[in-house]
Amino acid sequence: MTNIFSIYFTSNNFTQRVIDYNRSYPNADGNLLSAKPLFYDDQVSMINGKIASTTQIQLFFSKAYATHFFHKWEPYKNAPSSDNSLAGRLKIVIKDPVEDITIVNPPYLDYNPSDNEYTHIPQTEEVWNPEENPQVPFAIDHYFNLMEAPNCMGEVIITKPASEYVTIFPKHLKPNKLYTAIVNNLFDVNHNGNFDTVAAIDETREVHKFVFKTSRYKDFKEQVESYFLEREFEGNLVQRDAIFNLEKPFTQAEIDASYTTIWNWNNIINQQALTGFTPEIIETLTNDYQHPFDRVFEGILGLKPLNEAVSTEVNVIKDTNTGSIIALIVRNPEPFNNPKFRQEVIKDTIEVMTEGNINSSYMVLFSKDHSQVIIMNSAKNIIENISLKFKYKVYRDILPGDDVVLNYPVMTEVIIPVDLLNN
Repeated sequence: MTNIFSIYFTSNNFTQRVIDYNRSYPNADGNLLSAKPLFYDDQVSMINGKIASTTQIQLFFSKAYATHFFHKWEPYKNAPSSDNSLAGRLKIVIKDPVEDITIVNPPYLDYNPSDNEYTHIPQTEEVWNPEENPQVPFAIDHYFNLMEAPNCMGEVIITKPASEYVTIFPKHLKPNKLYTAIVNNLFDVNHNGNFDTVAAIDETREVHKFVFKTSRYKDFKEQVESYFLEREFEGNLVQRDAIFNLEKPFTQAEIDASYTTIWNWNNIINQQALTGFTPEIIETLTNDYQHPFDRVFEGILGLKPLNEAVSTEVNVIKDTNTGSIIALIVRNPEPFNNPKFRQEVIKDTIEVMTEGNINSSYMVLFSKDHSQVIIMNSAKNIIENISLKFKYKVYRDILPGDDVVLNYPVMTEVIIPVDLLNN
């Protein structure tokens, strides 16, 4: 059994075969491009009345059997040895690139919340969760497709495999820092009840590692409320909202085309035709600007790229021909939600409120990395003060069924007022 572990876990095929990179967060392949940084110190969020945390790493597996390699293997029936069980577990170690090599990391396997000595070392707490919607193997999916054929009769009943995923809660992280997460598999070779280096072979094997970056914000509330800028001026703390004007003349055709593009992003089935432009211009817009956000921002409205945002900010787009506010652009230096989330999951994570209620006349269009959003209303003219409601979602496999949106619960909500009339 030991040889099986050794061969399997030193194989480079492990990560390719069993880790589900699409659902794991942060990106388990270490890709930092357009990735959502991990909030570095959110330990007290609430979801459904229970304490949760958005400072969490989720590791999903594409094969249901993979989780068994990280748990105890019970005695095998009719095996010659009287003690052929093998204790095992998973342990995630988070390494700081500038960490002193003399530091023992982790100081102990199980995190001790009352420990005040090792708060300078990142630590982790692992929790295994049952997976309600495990991945369907390709062969089974193929059988389902065959069942759809008109000349095929029968009934297929699938027994859900006992699959699990692991949630890791990091502790003592620092803001805006690059870390390496090392996935270790531990197994008690010498059956002494410990995972140590006394055995004939090392009882700890590294099976995967990836880099991730922490956010400059400790939690989602701090990210959104960075909209309220503060600075000291002549000994006094001065606060102002991060709201700015972008003024430019627009044609009615440009305004209408912008709204139509936003409408189509929100209504995949009930699409509207783009009017006011020649077919050649429409084709050029579609080809040159693949993402709808870029198509509206640069292609239709002709806005120039803005300086990098330093906080949550609201840019008011004014038409100098009429003085009307035709749109808002809300930005942040980091994505508001995981860029891997699909359109139907993300589209309600920023909503416009008026008089305390969601105003459905407003529609939003997210950028590809979910760090920017364009907002317009059906009148194409914003004449009122509003509030913006931000939601932060995570993937959590909590409900079975085809409605995959249910698997993305809202972890926290933040509302900020936006004073447009006195800007």
